[in-house]
Amino acid sequence: MDFSSTNKQIKYELKKNMELYDNIVNCRITFAIQKIFNYVLLSTFINSIILICLTGFLSTHTVIDEQADLSEKINYVYTLGYFGYLLFQVSVYCYYGHQIMTESSDINEAIYLSNWYVSDKFIQKDLIILRERLKRPIIFKAGNIFPLTFPTLIQIFKSSYSIFALLQQMD
Repeated sequence: MDFSSTNKQIKYELKKNMELYDNIVNCRITFAIQKIFNYVLLSTFINSIILICLTGFLSTHTVIDEQADLSEKINYVYTLGYFGYLLFQVSVYCYYGHQIMTESSDINEAIYLSNWYVSDKFIQKDLIILRERLKRPIIFKAGNIFPLTFPTLIQIFKSSYSIFALLQQMD
């Protein structure tokens, strides 16, 4: 936004940006996406944690030597591919969820770093109100439990490794 322009033009741009943000945050599509994928993502995450552990355990306990036939080698490669696919699947959800959260929180910082201080007092008050509204970033969650972010991804990998280590001890 250009704060050196007229107050009327600034108010128009500010109002337009606030309406756009409200449409993104409060629109039915965002709620519908969250509602539809809420429990699907939760079951995907839980299943992925379990399957990552089991395929990791299976791949470490499969012995492939010179006497293994071709089907055992192909099965081992499929297991490793499936393991990689599971890691990729969970990572994609968390990556894009983290991107949405980061982008929504960057709007607040962009307003702060603009030259808002040269604008009229009424505009400054509107910007403060907008910044207060922007303090809460948009966060997609799986089952209203897991936020789709990088810390969640790291926690999933830690949990998977813990279960994997438990399986290793039981063996």
